[in-house]
Amino acid sequence: MFNHTLFKPPDIFEERVEDIKESGLEETLAKLLLQVELGFALTEYLQIDDEPVTVVCEILSKTLIRHPRLQNLSSESKRAIARAYLQTQKGH
Repeated sequence: MFNHTLFKPPDIFEERVEDIKESGLEETLAKLLLQVELGFALTEYLQIDDEPVTVVCEILSKTLIRHPRLQNLSSESKRAIARAYLQTQKGH
C-alpha cells in the first residue's frame, strides 16, 4: 500500500500504461486495468476492502454512502478519493 494519497501520480500512471502496452495490451485496456487497480488500492487505503467491488463506483460517483468507515473521513482520505476520481476521468 502506498504511503501517500496520490496512489500513483499521473506521470507514473502513464509510464505504467506504456509498460503494459509493451506486453501487448492496447492502451484503452491498459488504462482500464490501472483504473481498476487504483480502485482496489483506494478501498484498501480507506479500509473498506472487505466491501463488494461496487463500492468503488459508489465512492467515485460521489454517492452518499452510509458506511461507518466513510462517515468521518480525514482530509487525506478525502484527497485520495478526489485524486482517484480525477485519474479515472482522464481520457473520457
